[in-house]
Amino acid sequence: MESYESSEGADKIIIDLLTQLLRLGNKLSIIPKIAFKSTLDSLHEKFPDLLPQQAHLHYLMEENDTSMIMPDEYIDLYEKPFDVVLESEMVWPLPTKLFPYN
Repeated sequence: MESYESSEGADKIIIDLLTQLLRLGNKLSIIPKIAFKSTLDSLHEKFPDLLPQQAHLHYLMEENDTSMIMPDEYIDLYEKPFDVVLESEMVWPLPTKLFPYN
């Protein structure tokens, strides 16, 4: 694959790719179920401007940018427990609520 050099930043390329995918999703959502399989088979012919270019994807995978994280890092963010200590938990004695709410 040829190397792709961009004058734009990685964040601009990511926004453009996401916009393309959203437009493709909108186009695919209005296609009847009967013609859906044939449309997917000829996706490159019907919607070539809405498919992301492979060179852009390769550039983003090679680029070390903080706006993108790898899938394993993304999964680690959501698998770790989320512990939050509230300020009211740091006070002794614990405050009592004057008006109980159900």
